Amino acid sequence: NSLLKEEHLSDKRCNALCALFNKGKEKQNGIIIHSDLLLDYLKVNYPNLYFVSSTTKVLTDFQQFVEEVNREEFRYVVPDFRLNKSLRQLDTLTK
Repeated sequence: NSLLKEEHLSDKRCNALCALFNKGKEKQNGIIIHSDLLLDYLKVNYPNLYFVSSTTKVLTDFQQFVEEVNREEFRYVVPDFRLNKSLRQLDTLTK
C-alpha cells in the first residue's frame, strides 16, 4: 500500500475484505500498514482491526524506528532487516 492514493480507498473488493476482517469475533484481525492514508481510513471505517507497521517503510535510522514503536496506532512494528545488528540499541527497548 505504499503507492496508495485516496481514490483507491473506495475499492469495493478491498472494503468487503476489510469488513469481513473487522467482524472477527473470537480473534482480532490485523493489517500490515505502510501508508498513513490507509491507516487513517481503516481506523475510522474498521475500528476492530489492529495495525502492524510494515517493514516496507524502510526505517533504517534507529531513532525513527523508536518513534514508530512509540506510535499508539501500531500493535507491532516490523523493523527493517538492516537494524538486525543493532542488538545493543534493540535491547534498550521495553517489551
